[in-house]
Amino acid sequence: MSSPLSVAAMPTPSPAQQQAASALLMALNEYLLTVPALAHLLCLHTGWEWEAQLGGGKKNLGRWHWVVSLANRQAGYQTGTVDPVTIADLPSVTLAECEPVSLWVSETLEKPEFSKLLGDLAYDLDVASPGVFRQLTTPLEFAFYQGWPVTVEEQMPLSEADAPAKGKGKPTKKSAKLPSLPTATLTAANGTTVTLTLSGGEIQTFPIEALTTTCRVCLNPPLKKPTATAVVSE
Repeated sequence: MSSPLSVAAMPTPSPAQQQAASALLMALNEYLLTVPALAHLLCLHTGWEWEAQLGGGKKNLGRWHWVVSLANRQAGYQTGTVDPVTIADLPSVTLAECEPVSLWVSETLEKPEFSKLLGDLAYDLDVASPGVFRQLTTPLEFAFYQGWPVTVEEQMPLSEADAPAKGKGKPTKKSAKLPSLPTATLTAANGTTVTLTLSGGEIQTFPIEALTTTCRVCLNPPLKKPTATAVVSE
């Protein structure tokens, strides 16, 4: 009987895959600015995800997914859009907008500079917007969404992320602890650390690597307020 793959058995992207992802991120954002109908879009992330499968007792049985995440530029802190009411009214990225981007990406990946890096690697391409409740994982995403409300689900104590491997050195100073699923505001991000203001007003700063390793940080935009409707009796 087959069993799920362990985390240790999951492959990690090769240096060539990571190089291709970085090159695509830069090329795609340059392309979007040249197309008036797509200039409001921004690619925040081009990352590899492994979809594990069961069967045969084989290790690393699965397939790569190359995920290209799009966002509306108006949602970023660069425009000063940090008012919760304004955030809730921002238009989401549509399927009609993702389709031409997906076509351009597919054609671009056939160019020699990408085929040389990827060779005969098998993967599925997924161009989409993860939605307004997206999980934040990269320094660019944290920087882009400064001012947004977020939720943080701690999956392991943050102090463990700073602990050395068994038998290698002394433990580092204990990191700050987070309550379970706090609602916070992503106050600042500088590429290496993230500052959160918790709902009670407490301010805490964490290394991005430790935070994303131990927690799920997701956008938590406010729901739109219902529009009042007048009822007229005849």
